[in-house]
Amino acid sequence: MKQKNLEAQVEDSFENKSAKVRNHIRTVGYITSWEAIEKYSATRLSAIIFNAKKENGGEMNIGKYDAYNTRIDERGKKHTTRFAVYYDADKYTEDDIHRISYL
Repeated sequence: MKQKNLEAQVEDSFENKSAKVRNHIRTVGYITSWEAIEKYSATRLSAIIFNAKKENGGEMNIGKYDAYNTRIDERGKKHTTRFAVYYDADKYTEDDIHRISYL
């Protein structure tokens, strides 16, 4: 009985995170993988986006942009981090997201 209850809670949690992420994309226009983790504890952003595209007959037109952040540490070593930016493709182009992600 406890196992089924736990599974139901996990499913509800994922659905709530999914709804919050989809709403964020609708209102703001884009979300980064880091924003999803910080704001909604959504660590499976790609799964959320995949399901959002599949549900409701592809109602959401979501694009993906791979952004890069490069920094140099105190020892002069260069570090590059890649992160995903998912965006509402009806509102933004990839060029828009490129400019936004590097602000």
